[in-house]
Amino acid sequence: LLSPNVGMGIRYALEGVIGTLLALGNMLLLNRAFGSWMQGGAYATREQFVDPNVADPIFRSEWLPLCNLGNGARFITTNSTQEFMQQCFMNVHWSSMTDGGIRSAIVLLDLAVFTALFLGVGFGASTRIYALTYLTFWLMLFVNPSSDAYAENPSDPWTQSIMTCIGCFLAVVGQFLPCPNTALGNATKLCGELTQSIAAILESLPFAPRQEIRVPLESALEAPQLWIKDLGGLCGAAWFEDLGILPYRTRRRQKLEQYVELLGSLLQHMTLASRLGAALTEEELVKIEEKLPALVDVCAYAAKALPALPPTTKMALDEDVLEDLQRAMQDLEEEFSAAVGAFSLTGPILSFTLATISIASGAVERVKVLEKSQGPSESGLCRICRWFSELFRRLELPQTRNNPSHKLFVFRSTLAMVLSFLFGWVGLERAMVAYSFGAVVTVSVVVANTGQAGFSLGLIMTRLNSAVIGTVIGQAVQQVLAVQTVFHASLFAVFIWCYSVFLIFQILHSPDHASTALPVLAIGIGGLVPGNGVFRIYNAQIEPAAEIGLAASVKSAVFGGGIMLLIDLFLYSSARGICEAELRKAFQKSEGLLLRVMGLRASTSAANADGSSNEETRVLMHLDQVASLIPMAKKEPAPRGIEFPVMLFSTVEHSLRVIAIELGTLEWMLEVSSNTALVGQEELGPLLTEIEGFLSKILSSSLVMFDDICKRKFLIAGANEMSVAGSIRRDILAKEYSRISTTQAAKPETPKATTRRLSNLAHVAARRHSDTGSTQNFPELINQIRKKAKENRGLLPTSDLYAQVELLVSVLATVSKEANQVQITLAQYG
Repeated sequence: LLSPNVGMGIRYALEGVIGTLLALGNMLLLNRAFGSWMQGGAYATREQFVDPNVADPIFRSEWLPLCNLGNGARFITTNSTQEFMQQCFMNVHWSSMTDGGIRSAIVLLDLAVFTALFLGVGFGASTRIYALTYLTFWLMLFVNPSSDAYAENPSDPWTQSIMTCIGCFLAVVGQFLPCPNTALGNATKLCGELTQSIAAILESLPFAPRQEIRVPLESALEAPQLWIKDLGGLCGAAWFEDLGILPYRTRRRQKLEQYVELLGSLLQHMTLASRLGAALTEEELVKIEEKLPALVDVCAYAAKALPALPPTTKMALDEDVLEDLQRAMQDLEEEFSAAVGAFSLTGPILSFTLATISIASGAVERVKVLEKSQGPSESGLCRICRWFSELFRRLELPQTRNNPSHKLFVFRSTLAMVLSFLFGWVGLERAMVAYSFGAVVTVSVVVANTGQAGFSLGLIMTRLNSAVIGTVIGQAVQQVLAVQTVFHASLFAVFIWCYSVFLIFQILHSPDHASTALPVLAIGIGGLVPGNGVFRIYNAQIEPAAEIGLAASVKSAVFGGGIMLLIDLFLYSSARGICEAELRKAFQKSEGLLLRVMGLRASTSAANADGSSNEETRVLMHLDQVASLIPMAKKEPAPRGIEFPVMLFSTVEHSLRVIAIELGTLEWMLEVSSNTALVGQEELGPLLTEIEGFLSKILSSSLVMFDDICKRKFLIAGANEMSVAGSIRRDILAKEYSRISTTQAAKPETPKATTRRLSNLAHVAARRHSDTGSTQNFPELINQIRKKAKENRGLLPTSDLYAQVELLVSVLATVSKEANQVQITLAQYG
């Protein structure tokens, strides 16, 4: 329940209560569903035995009669290993089995069904730890004939559940003392800092062409990405502070979420403007400063207009700043009209100016939309259903059930839980005591914290080491300091304080070590408590049972980890396969995004609250998954010695990311533009149709080659391979070789800035001409459209058709370059 703020504390406490209640409900059902037949557990039908080698009486279960308890106590004496294997295979005396074996089967089936359903639905790690740990612990007490946990009412599960709920409540209360550290307050503060950073970037955007500004600007564009990620987590935690019920805080949080989304989109669009500025020459930079000095004022006033988002439900824009911005826009209108009349603005200048003005004016317009936005009004029943749906969505692991490896993860985790529980039940003579829950609890902790994809051998070893270290530290310190003297008790308290502070600091402030420190803390603190709850007397001899308990705990943890390692070795979810599936989806959705943006159709659904449509985020979501899976795929065992092609996946992922960002930013900027003539231009239709068709063909052929590479398990194809992918690959390589040879022979002069961006489109035209024999010439067609666009000039870049055409050409040049890069990379690898 350790958390950095109130929101996460409430979430963890809620997850802990839900997990505990789910495990409690399962045990109540198991204990009472069959009437008196299973009520009370194995304790109700136990048999007492006397072993001359053990002083105390021992109890044998009728459900699953064992031959020994693993600690020296025996029910059956055998004289040889062969006799033991015949009578006591798996330490079960099979000849004494009665209908109690059905009860044992019901217990194992209950564990398997509950684990499979629970993991199949998908909950957070905290819910998993509480539910699986309590379930396995209570089930082991249920089948232990020596435990009277279910003999009295209320039973031990009831008592422990009440204590857990009280502990969760106290953990939440502790977040408010001495003063509440709310996620909403932290998010508001961080959002103010992010706003200042983005405002500074926006203000310096007109100076992006300058070399001394370009490098720090590019660095500044990368830094806020971490803030955006942190803000996403804080906004998610802030929901648990208001639970969507408190009206004022709910509106504050919703405004904050919408504003953070807007800042993230602005940051993404500034990347394109920075790229366009970097492409300008010194002469073009001088022209911008001479002809359009008001551009600096427009960006400066737009930056000042961005609200710092104070803790209110409204984001009122400063009216004085808006008036200054309006005057700056009027000055820019006069300067732009004069520059257009003198024909002194080149294509790169127009595209950069349009991008900059679109970001500045679009930011202010989107904030105005957010000011007027209202939450959905729903009836009482719909509101309740929507609240439960929102709660479940926030408690569920992201995309849990949509993960391709989820079913395999559920199967191997369920199998590991059942096997470790079974081995802990029957025990292992001289190695693991019967009815010990250490192995299955270790597995449940590992399952709750282990990801679903990738070869998790190293992760399981880390968790196993954490369990062993925590057990050894707790038990050892308990034996040394748990003594009834003031000195030892003081050292005991100081050790607990230092031990907890150090590990809690690691959990809260070190993401790399948090998953290791948490088991060490939990298991170590549990081991510090003496078994009977009483410190030993000074100079009293340490009981042998304590030494045996320490050894048994370590052995159980190691045995449970060994089961997980063995299962994971054969049934691990391949990060390679998931990486392939995610990249395949990114290919398909990139093609769909290209078709829609190139058609310049109005979006049918608004993804953002400010009215904008960022459908490229769907592509970026899959690409983010690919980027996170590549390191895991690299660590997996190489089948047949074939290493995972990290460079191939990284190159394709980067190119598809650039394509998605460029197309999404183009769409956003054209929506901001006030002139819709670009959409209705008949002369633009042939160009869009040609480029759309060919770029779609590039992506389709790239997907065919990618599927072929994955189908061959990254093996190199033969030179005479007869397949569709092989034909595409040979054709691409032949044309690329011909193009390079021709380029080297011609040795062209350095192109001018205006024609430099047409090189990629010209390459596309040449490729398409060789494919289809088309007589269309893309550069000529673009020049015709430019000539037509010059007849429909606007007063501002956002209303100027020629500027929009130049921006379109610049984006298409980058998209075609990256699409060709993907195709050539896949062809060369195959």
